[in-house]
Amino acid sequence: MNLISKITSAQEADLLFRVMNFSWLKLDNLLVMKLGRVAGKLRIDLYDLISKGFEIINQELIGQEIKKEEFLTITAFLDKLREFAKKDQTLTFNHFFEQLISDEGFAFLDFIQKLPNSFENITVLNTFFTEIKNMLNKNHQLRLVDFLSQIEVYKNHQITIQSKNLLNQPEAVYLSTVHSAKGMEWEHVFLINLIDKKWGNQRDNSNIKLPAGIIKNTDLSEKELDEDERRML
Repeated sequence: MNLISKITSAQEADLLFRVMNFSWLKLDNLLVMKLGRVAGKLRIDLYDLISKGFEIINQELIGQEIKKEEFLTITAFLDKLREFAKKDQTLTFNHFFEQLISDEGFAFLDFIQKLPNSFENITVLNTFFTEIKNMLNKNHQLRLVDFLSQIEVYKNHQITIQSKNLLNQPEAVYLSTVHSAKGMEWEHVFLINLIDKKWGNQRDNSNIKLPAGIIKNTDLSEKELDEDERRML
């Protein structure tokens, strides 16, 4: 949540410092500490300090200078924050969130998958994502600021998002739709009725004539008919 908040709170230096110390972001903690110390010494925001460049920063770190390649890891992180601030305005919020936690974003999903209790963490994340979809169903124009405002309401009223308890019977089989199973990372999955007409090729829209202007950039004759189904697999 701190990382998500940081995307909309560019000037909160304390929040930026906490976020940059998250282990899964793989930023050098010693480097972050040096930047924080210099920012405190000069009494300026961390953002303002970083914008001055590593040469100015190194003037305050005599004997403990940082290397340019180290500094570039910090600027790359800030650039990605700005990139996702823009994506918030162009993507639907569920797609925004998916990209945020993926390797394309800040690789949070990859991080929790490698933890010893990965299944529990993925279950919590999946529950969180379900809540996002519920919010989106109520507000199709949901943006990051709206999402954070709603989470703040939950906090103020001590409303908890109940996670699905999938671990009461660890030896049992969990029955799920394909979409609900997305991101669960089970070791073994059995697909039922994965046959023609049951899974793909359920509808043939080739007889529906659409105006040429709508599909001018799409060759329907070449388009993969089962594209969505294949992507889910």
